[in-house]
Amino acid sequence: MRNWIYIFIPLLLLGCSENYTYSPLNSHSFMIDLPKGTIDRVRVVDWKVGRGKSLNKISKGILVSLNIPSLSKEHLKDINKKTEVDSWLIKVSKISRTGNKTILGHITLPLVQKNWRKSSNGKFFRDIKKTGFSIFYSAAAHSSRFEKFSCPAFEHNKIIPDVSIEERKTGSTKRILVQRGAKYPLTSKSEEIGFFTRLNGGMKMKGSYTFELAFYNSKRNRRQGSFMPFKEFIRIPDEKAKHIKSCVGFKPTPLTKENKFRQFKFKR
Repeated sequence: MRNWIYIFIPLLLLGCSENYTYSPLNSHSFMIDLPKGTIDRVRVVDWKVGRGKSLNKISKGILVSLNIPSLSKEHLKDINKKTEVDSWLIKVSKISRTGNKTILGHITLPLVQKNWRKSSNGKFFRDIKKTGFSIFYSAAAHSSRFEKFSCPAFEHNKIIPDVSIEERKTGSTKRILVQRGAKYPLTSKSEEIGFFTRLNGGMKMKGSYTFELAFYNSKRNRRQGSFMPFKEFIRIPDEKAKHIKSCVGFKPTPLTKENKFRQFKFKR
């Protein structure tokens, strides 16, 4: 478990070692040949539930660790100056066995921070090489309160027997154009990476999970440049139901009147 604690820290010392080609075009645009991101690892998260001494093991979901293409701080500084890009944007999608694609969410990884040790206009540029987050079933993803129930909400009783990392049919690099004035609207709200960042995988998690990377301007809330798919995807080939005898007839304790508005607020 100790090894997995570190995947939630967005900045690690190891990452993609492939080279990239950065080509400034003018004062407000550039071209870049960037290696595809890869999946470092994935692990199923166990969940012990039940009442009394009768505990059963089911699954909360999965933990994911991603390798992000590495950029030099010199190029990051020039990219920010030309296009106001200040973050990476990761799009996480789920593809069902019927081929239906659902966007689970967008996660931002800040590349630029204000440097408080220098002048008020100073900036600190950081090269993010690895990040991690979780994709949980609805019963655990909605809130920490849901996650602490002795018997899961929504009658959740699923077990993920296996999970795998598989290659996508895509090239190793992608050449993209990034311009200051480019505007690409997001279909859902983005969330900045945090220590306990988690996405809602739904009531059923069987299917494939894909990841795409793009440059992002957090101040203007817009993507700049096209998405770059990762070289790999995660596949959950099956999930099984387990009968939790001690949870039959269980109903969650209702919230007090003054806290009802927080019931379905994400991560509360």
